[in-house]
Amino acid sequence: MIKKTHEDSAFLRGLLAAGVSSLALGIGAPALAQDDQVDEIEEFDDLDDVATDDTIVVTGSRIAKDVFSSSSPIQVILPDQSSLAGLLSATEILQSTTAASGSFQLGDFASGFVFDGGPGANSLSLRGLGATRTLLLLNGRRLNPSGTRGTVSTVDLNVLPTAIVKRIDILKDGASSIYGSDAVAGVVNIITTDDFDGVTIDAATQLPTDGGGEVYRGSITAGLTGDRGHMVSSFEYFKREPVLQGQRDWARCPFENYRDPDTGERLDLLDTNPDTIDGPNGEKCFASANRYVVVVAPTRRVVFDPGNGDDPADPDWRIASLAERNFFDDEELGATLISPVERFTFSSFGSYDIDWFGGTTLFYEAMVNNRRSTSNSGTRQFAPQYSGAHPLNPFTDALFALPLTFVDPLEFDVELWTTRFVAGANGVVGDTGWTWDSAFVYGRSMGRYGSQIILEDRVGNALDIVETSPGVFDCAVNVNALPFGEPDVGPTCVPLDAFAAIRRGDARYTQAELDYITAFEYGNTTFEQILFQTSFANSAVFSLPAGDVGMAIGFEGRKDSIDDRPGPNAAAGNSWGLTSAGRTEGSDNVLEGFAEVYIPLLRDEPFFEHLNLEGSGRYTNYDSGYSGWTYKAGIDWGVGEGVKIRSSYGTSFRAPALFELFLGGQTAFFSGTDPCDDYGIDEPPGSPRFVNCASEGLPPDFASSSTPRVITFGNDTGRLTAETSRAITAGIIYQPTFVEDLSLAVDFFDIRVDDQVARFGAAAIFAACYDDPLFRTPGTLCDFVSGRDANGNVVEINDSYFNINLQHTQGFDFTVRYSRDFGLANMILDWRGTWTLVDEDELFDTGGVGAGRRDLNGTLGDPEFVFEGDVRFERGPWTLFYGIDFISSQEDYTFNGLTRDGTIFDLDVPNYMTHAVTLRYDVDDTFQLQAGVQNLTNEEPDPVSDVLNRVGTASLSAASQQDLIGRRIFLSVKKTF
Repeated sequence: MIKKTHEDSAFLRGLLAAGVSSLALGIGAPALAQDDQVDEIEEFDDLDDVATDDTIVVTGSRIAKDVFSSSSPIQVILPDQSSLAGLLSATEILQSTTAASGSFQLGDFASGFVFDGGPGANSLSLRGLGATRTLLLLNGRRLNPSGTRGTVSTVDLNVLPTAIVKRIDILKDGASSIYGSDAVAGVVNIITTDDFDGVTIDAATQLPTDGGGEVYRGSITAGLTGDRGHMVSSFEYFKREPVLQGQRDWARCPFENYRDPDTGERLDLLDTNPDTIDGPNGEKCFASANRYVVVVAPTRRVVFDPGNGDDPADPDWRIASLAERNFFDDEELGATLISPVERFTFSSFGSYDIDWFGGTTLFYEAMVNNRRSTSNSGTRQFAPQYSGAHPLNPFTDALFALPLTFVDPLEFDVELWTTRFVAGANGVVGDTGWTWDSAFVYGRSMGRYGSQIILEDRVGNALDIVETSPGVFDCAVNVNALPFGEPDVGPTCVPLDAFAAIRRGDARYTQAELDYITAFEYGNTTFEQILFQTSFANSAVFSLPAGDVGMAIGFEGRKDSIDDRPGPNAAAGNSWGLTSAGRTEGSDNVLEGFAEVYIPLLRDEPFFEHLNLEGSGRYTNYDSGYSGWTYKAGIDWGVGEGVKIRSSYGTSFRAPALFELFLGGQTAFFSGTDPCDDYGIDEPPGSPRFVNCASEGLPPDFASSSTPRVITFGNDTGRLTAETSRAITAGIIYQPTFVEDLSLAVDFFDIRVDDQVARFGAAAIFAACYDDPLFRTPGTLCDFVSGRDANGNVVEINDSYFNINLQHTQGFDFTVRYSRDFGLANMILDWRGTWTLVDEDELFDTGGVGAGRRDLNGTLGDPEFVFEGDVRFERGPWTLFYGIDFISSQEDYTFNGLTRDGTIFDLDVPNYMTHAVTLRYDVDDTFQLQAGVQNLTNEEPDPVSDVLNRVGTASLSAASQQDLIGRRIFLSVKKTF
């Protein structure tokens, strides 16, 4: 057993608290006074997820070791202590860690935007490398992906249990050689409770002071532990109410936020319409435009104003300035800023010891999760096109007219069931010293997703009208006789009169019109994962002077399959103004073999209290044709005098996800500009773009008159290669002998991903094609840009999945922990920070070192520096907590080719900091009360200019790093029987 001495206890506590040993504590290490140091080692015994008589197994290894050591940086989070910060779910806990908070995290604020996993999905991206490169485990075994639509590939954090979790380990370097594909940026391992007797009831709530976003969480956990086994089961319920756009001052009016670059004076368009909401200085709110008509050729924009018309041909319509047009409607205030979610989770874990083969343990795990998410856009703009000859069009002189109107809000509804079952056994192999572990895992995600759509074919029917008698109109499809023998199916067509909607003043249609042209349509997604793994380990294969050599070997087989079936109208492209989607169906099998070794090289030598070597390797082979070797090597060096050094070098591997291979055809709308627009003015003669545009017969002052359609497919044509990566870490941990209970740690990380599977982006493909000297040569990016039509417009861009050249991140993690008993109270201080030095990508291999690389560090969503810190004061049953979260300033000027002093756009997000305060009272060992405040000063997200994707006035890219909900009070009560 580990010696329970004062010196060992203090040293281990320092390493653990610094977040740098194999059981390093992140949020909420146990609070212990100096006179409790002996008992603290007993606390460590509770952290062992697999233990023999004198060894433990930790995340990042399959070998039990007789020391608390690791060559990799690991942070351990104790959820009970995390609750002091008011974090009520595993999603909040994981996304708030510094390894995650320095990059965009997908959450429930993304209403109206399409992200992987579908509406309501929450995911985790470590180091900003993407959620598909972060592996999530439950008790050391892979969790199955879940979500809706065709791009399911990651674990939805909503499925994670909370009440039954003992701890969460975050391995912050690549680990494909240990755990397989996807462990590129790191691994998260959720460890569940296995030694609980009794029943615990836990209830908590968050109540925002501005209303909306209320959270209610409750759970009941029951456990039984006997001489030969244990069983723990839990039922959890979680509900969050929506936060509406009108409930937050910063989101009520999405104004432009433009400023004069010389004077700083606001340049926003002022609202002259007294009937509309406006910004704090009278700025006009920009959302869905409505209540006016765009008349094309001759072009003008008009509003209905009987008796005041200024066009003799159209006496009831008046040409309106931009300032008086209504760009905002009160119903926008009902749009969901934070989507509501309701979920329940049932979890059960157990084991039983039997006497087979000298000692065998049977175990099982079961988890069932149901999530329901909804959202709506508040309003939805609709602009049907009426030709100049249309009988309802009052502008007979026009080529066509577009009345800008509203239909029902664009609504999304998702219900997702995720299940996971594990059955396995482990034991010993006679008296050989070898242990074995085998498990079968089955996971399944079944989701139904729906949205409100406008049926394009019915819009066509409703616009194709005839005059049946003077002033009376009907749809031609109603008037024209059906061919003999063809059944009359579907509802009766209702003529669509958008001009009447404008004249009524609200730009809305009659219920009969809406009932005909709209529908709520559902699609279904199923993702299934079957996994079998077995491993053998021996912590003492043979002995060296410095200790026992450990080894582990194993095998793993997995099958993943996806089947996404969009609704019939979405599949047929019959949804007006929305993207279409084809069926995504496919599967892949993978077989893997791995080995790991642990070698103690030196012990109890000068400058070498210990020196251990770790190594691992894995071979991966996919049926889809992707295979590769990965390996990892690391050293753990105890120098002495409270100094420890560790370092690792490893490679990782990620085969393309199923959706990257098999995604059904998706269509979208291009939002950029044609690279040939005004090429004769913007480009020097002889430049590749000038020459290429001219070669297609375009005039120098060409101006595109329509935008191309963007299509996206999976790429199972053999063009994709697997991603490869390498990760380097090096760290030093210092616990000065002259300062008791102070621990300092610095870890360097450097991760580079080559041939990353991603979409280039339609704008990048379009521009690169016309900048290529090999223009239109087969095998270049121009393969994915269609030819031009008779008007010179490109018709289609193929933005499917390809390999980009690289993504690279580099930086430092810092950890400080200090505790001291002042007599009046015991103080524990924890501080964790991440400083990113490099965050870059390169879409194309330009052949030069650094040429063509994009510097993302410090841009919106990628701050250079983040930290979280907290201090706790404990006296008897009372605990007072104060926490702080900091995100450094971000800007998007350089990234967009602008300078801060020379543009009207405000693309700055300054330093952002929030505070939390909590008071906890332990009535006794079984009863706990807690109350606190998150975002104590009610910090709001900073506005950016209306040239970026935004949530209200906030940048969408930085939305996960700023508090969109605001100040909230949280309360919790926990009772064990």
